Amino acid sequence: MPLQLPNPSDSRALRVADIFLDDPSDSRPLGKICRSVGASKRTIERLFLQETRMTVGKWRQQLRLLHGMRRLAEGEKVAQAALDAGYSSPSAFISMFKKVVGTSPSRYFSRD
Repeated sequence: MPLQLPNPSDSRALRVADIFLDDPSDSRPLGKICRSVGASKRTIERLFLQETRMTVGKWRQQLRLLHGMRRLAEGEKVAQAALDAGYSSPSAFISMFKKVVGTSPSRYFSRD
């Protein structure tokens, strides 16, 4: 599965995406974030699906994984990268990493 993160083009959906990009660990409910940009949750969900071909949840999950991977590539420890990316635990991050990438973070980033 390619690790891509397409951005929506609608200004409301893009503002939601920017909030997530600014802080991938932001755990506020989607409805609250949508209200802060002046759109309903349903509208944002529809726009994300239409413009990115991903649900908001899947988009947010992909962002968190990519953010965690970037932190690991910068030399961060798995536990800190997982928390910075918004995962509830390092094991949740490792599980998602393995599911998407097919191997553990330590093997993927091994220096051998």
